Amino acid sequence: MHTLAVASIFGLLVISHSAAAQDRKPQPAGPEASPPQATTGQESDAQAAERKKTEELAKARQRRMDRLSRSICTGC
Repeated sequence: MHTLAVASIFGLLVISHSAAAQDRKPQPAGPEASPPQATTGQESDAQAAERKKTEELAKARQRRMDRLSRSICTGC
């Protein structure tokens, strides 16, 4: 009984810690944030590379969380 409670508390702490540790970029508040700018091919390639890197990091983080949750949760 105590083991299950400790494991569930540990899981909640890990999940909340990882959520707080994620880098969050501030989102523009609205249309007054910045005017649209024309991007060059190099800039769009750099943005695409950054987006791909971010997506790969998010997928890796999700795989780790899935693996961790399978090792903790045995009833769902």
